[in-house]
Amino acid sequence: MPKRDLIYFVGIAFKKLMANNAIFASKVYVITPSSVVA
Repeated sequence: MPKRDLIYFVGIAFKKLMANNAIFASKVYVITPSSVVA
């Protein structure tokens, strides 16, 4: 899987986690580079 697609997939997964579990998503945000989240 190309790295760009992987980052895109992680971004979608993060958004789903944000919507489903804000506490867990906040932990993911801490360990995720801001460049990936932005």
